[in-house]
Amino acid sequence: MKARSCLAIVLAAGEGTRMRAALPKVLHSIAGRSLLAYVLTAITAAKVGATAVVIGPGQEAVAAEAKRVMPSAECFVQRARRGTAHAVLAAKSAIERRPDDILIIYGDTPLIRADTLKRLRAPLAAGTAVAVLAFRPSDPTGYGRLITAGNKLIAIREEADASAGVTIAKLLSLHKLIEVTVSSNELMKTICQSVAPSPESRDPGS
Repeated sequence: MKARSCLAIVLAAGEGTRMRAALPKVLHSIAGRSLLAYVLTAITAAKVGATAVVIGPGQEAVAAEAKRVMPSAECFVQRARRGTAHAVLAAKSAIERRPDDILIIYGDTPLIRADTLKRLRAPLAAGTAVAVLAFRPSDPTGYGRLITAGNKLIAIREEADASAGVTIAKLLSLHKLIEVTVSSNELMKTICQSVAPSPESRDPGS
């Protein structure tokens, strides 16, 4: 059986204003390595294939770090920070090469493991449309919600848009919305194009 091709889209355009630092968030370091380096290393170990890194305007240092860690990575600029779907579509030319699978991952998630990425992709080969990584915290404050019906993902909501019942009962993502999502190519493009852009933000969670 032919191996499925995959494109990883790393969202790294956030300015890190909530960290009160001029340094872009993904360039902050842990144990001598940037947050972005951890993510790109996991992607390489997972044998994903092509990688697109979405950066913000003027973030040449982020692009340089991406190229240092992964010389084959392509960098795309999100000119206006208007949400996750808008950021993904910044890499439209990479998406249009029609990889079988698309993996979306935030650039500031250094604890993600290659094995996790591999396990997330596995359901797609069996016909699953979308797979999302989530968790259940003891305190859900500040997190987005994954609205589910059984094993089916119905919607993703910001905390401000979630009802009281959703706030208590539903799965929460590892980031403000989604930490890792994998999907078939055509479905991902359709989803992103159907999402209304968010108001422009300096730090949209990446």
